[in-house]
Amino acid sequence: MKVIYIGFAFKHHRNSQGGYHHIKNFVKYDKIIDVQWEYDLMQISFRNIFFRIFRKTYIMIFGEGVPLNIIYCCFLAFFFKNRIFHFIYAENTYKWVHKFKNKSNKIICTFHQPFSSFENNNFYKEIFKNLDKIILVDNREIELFKLLTKKNNIFFIPHGINTNFYNLSNYYVKDSLLMVGNWLRDFKFAAEIFKSVNMLLPNIKIRIVTLKENFSFFKELDVELYNNITDLELRDFYRKSFLVFFPLLEFTANNALLEATASGSAVLIATKSDITNNSYFSKDFIEIVKMDHNFVLERIQYYLNNQDLFRHQRLINHVNNNYSWKIIGKRTQEVLVN
Repeated sequence: MKVIYIGFAFKHHRNSQGGYHHIKNFVKYDKIIDVQWEYDLMQISFRNIFFRIFRKTYIMIFGEGVPLNIIYCCFLAFFFKNRIFHFIYAENTYKWVHKFKNKSNKIICTFHQPFSSFENNNFYKEIFKNLDKIILVDNREIELFKLLTKKNNIFFIPHGINTNFYNLSNYYVKDSLLMVGNWLRDFKFAAEIFKSVNMLLPNIKIRIVTLKENFSFFKELDVELYNNITDLELRDFYRKSFLVFFPLLEFTANNALLEATASGSAVLIATKSDITNNSYFSKDFIEIVKMDHNFVLERIQYYLNNQDLFRHQRLINHVNNNYSWKIIGKRTQEVLVN
């Protein structure tokens, strides 16, 4: 069987250590279909009226997503045998191929979004029933997906990280509170927490790494705002933080969470979700609490005052032994070809 990769890199992951697209370097793919150009075309907001008409016409003819690449995959699935198609960001790219594939071919899709993103979507419900295998990057919702597929074909494989890059190689003075990320973050709650930290702990440096469009949440606060920094700068921030704070509306796999823990940072997650556990770390490694303002402040003060109690190396070892790309690639290869 020949294994085919179909994927792209999100803009904020391009030319960086982050992103699921790195899996292509650790799985033995026989063919790479990089859909980057078409995915980018669909994301551009053109000001020029000619290009706006072109884009709209393109979508009217071919549909959203990456339709030309999907048509190419349909061609391969119909005319060629013994192919395994692996769509690494299926919620952004996959459609149609199962309608055209011959019996010797398989379609395997990795989904990154939580079940709630699909449960009321009939389009995806139909897709799920026709896939040979589904890979999830969170194991808490496997049974929910099985209810849709009616098959025992759901697999949990965690997101990976470059543990050769993200690590804690030297001792750093941990003098800052750090927040990193954009997707599914509760910025309003984060701003309220940081406002209180400014008042109660005025000497604490607060760093926030996110998209520029989120800067407005923190415009009246004493914080340092960063966007589009290098991987080296980000790693340095992780290493210098006594705590990385994640105010999450909901969560599955999380690049920043793996980066922080691989770099030896303590992690506090505050969430609105009823789920207070996760697929990656037990309570021995990270703390997950409800979005209670006063309690979160207490925990931030605790981590600040008890840095010597945190077992950095034990956490780093856990990440190295479970989430390096080499390990994740091997597990993915086994699911794809068996």
